[in-house]
Amino acid sequence: MTAFSTGDVPATINTFEKLCVWALSIENDLNGTLTYEPEAGTTDFVAQALPLQIYRGPNIGWRFEGRISIPMGSGDWRRGPGKIWTYAQELSTTALPSAYRS
Repeated sequence: MTAFSTGDVPATINTFEKLCVWALSIENDLNGTLTYEPEAGTTDFVAQALPLQIYRGPNIGWRFEGRISIPMGSGDWRRGPGKIWTYAQELSTTALPSAYRS
């Protein structure tokens, strides 16, 4: 896993939405080329994150879209005593880039 300390989270991140964009941007930067096989014969990226410009409808402007697929190991997370995030398995061991610390 890419290790970090709470001190690495920029002080401007003060909402869950900002935290999600920060974390998904990091995963996309570090692991955006990794793939997995969701079903036989198909592949998908483990992390995808990007800003999109919306040109139509009531929400014209920029939006951030992201998704991630994190292996959960065994099915213990459904019945185990730990919180779901404690069962997340690593995608890589790449260090947190310094650009994400401020």
